[in-house]
Amino acid sequence: MSSDNKSASVTVGVSLAVHATAILLLVLVFDAPTSGAVVPAPQTMELMLPPMMTEAQPVQAVESPPVEEVKPQDVVEPEPEPVTVPVMAEAVEVAEAEVVVVKEPEPEKPKPPKPKPRREAERPRPPKPVEEVAPAPPSPPAAVAAVVTPAPAIVSGGGDPGARADYGAKVAAWINRHKRYSERAERRQIEGMPWVRFVLDRQGNVVSCTLHKSSGRPELDEAALDTIARGNPFPVMPDEMPDETKAFIVPIDFSIKKRR
Repeated sequence: MSSDNKSASVTVGVSLAVHATAILLLVLVFDAPTSGAVVPAPQTMELMLPPMMTEAQPVQAVESPPVEEVKPQDVVEPEPEPVTVPVMAEAVEVAEAEVVVVKEPEPEKPKPPKPKPRREAERPRPPKPVEEVAPAPPSPPAAVAAVVTPAPAIVSGGGDPGARADYGAKVAAWINRHKRYSERAERRQIEGMPWVRFVLDRQGNVVSCTLHKSSGRPELDEAALDTIARGNPFPVMPDEMPDETKAFIVPIDFSIKKRR
């Protein structure tokens, strides 16, 4: 506020106070009672001067900038992220594989050291063939005793004695040809002479065979029975022997000395 304005305000205030005082005095004079009336003393009034008022300068309104209408922005919704859905593969029919056991490869074995040359073992000598005993002359029956000791006994007989003796010699030779020494008995050097009884038909087939007398060694007894079974069938009977069957009792000698 400038100094001129301040002084003008003071002048106006003083003027107003003077005029008010004058008006108050006039009122009091005219209202006073007449004739002998006691005039009360004038009351003193205290006047409070109003504060100096200054003219308020007009306040320029501050123009606010025009408010632009804010258009609502389009809310852009984010596109949903694609969800990857696992696609189940179609079931494929698979034939059951044949179970194959696969052995695990064995670890390679260390090569054994080269064996030292050994002396050639003596080869086992082949068994000497059993010497066939020449048939005895057909004259006396005792000739059969020379083939097999004791001589094979023909239990049942008939017909030509010469033909019978000749056939007995053939039977003895046939037995010696098919005789086999038991390996166990030979290794243990067991000797003996079992007797067997067997029956032949006209075709030389063995009808029956039994152990007639044991040698005391089961190995030799079994070897004797195996000899008859091995020689089946025997030679055919001659026509001069009309019997349908012939029974024989024959000793079979198993001797290591004779084999050597």
